[in-house]
Amino acid sequence: WDGKLFALPTAPTDLLKFRLLSPWGFIRAGLGAVGFVKQNTKGRDESIKEFITRHLGKEVFQKMIDPFVSGVYAGDPANLAMAAAFKKIKALEELGNTLSIIEGAAIRINTLNKEKAIAGVDPDLPTYKGGALGSFRNGLQTLATTVESKLGPDRVRKQHTLESLEKLPTPSSPT
Repeated sequence: WDGKLFALPTAPTDLLKFRLLSPWGFIRAGLGAVGFVKQNTKGRDESIKEFITRHLGKEVFQKMIDPFVSGVYAGDPANLAMAAAFKKIKALEELGNTLSIIEGAAIRINTLNKEKAIAGVDPDLPTYKGGALGSFRNGLQTLATTVESKLGPDRVRKQHTLESLEKLPTPSSPT
């Protein structure tokens, strides 16, 4: 922002040195996160922009969420449904007695910890830091290479440019 890169907070202690938001933006985000937020009265699913602005404020949306969503989803957050793109975050609003996403997160973490204690952890599953973005060990190319190895090189085209795409008519079903 303004020619500088900012690492987003990954722990509550990171908030003490986080300087991307103005003091008012920081206060607004904090109040919204603990539940001082209006309900969704639109009568429909909210966009990412609507949800984040309602919960955390315009500044958080502009400086943190919009650049992330535009980069990851290559789309306009005003046109992407929060429930579809970030259903786990959207669900936090509905978990507690308030609209607080922090209360919802605390409830969810508690539930997950109880489930892990009962079921145990599968030692064959990889471990990762919660909330971290990840990829394949050798990058996203791994996906295309694996699909090609399963389907065969004659059915998978790599190093091609898609110039157009059209929907074919649906064949009629047998009667």
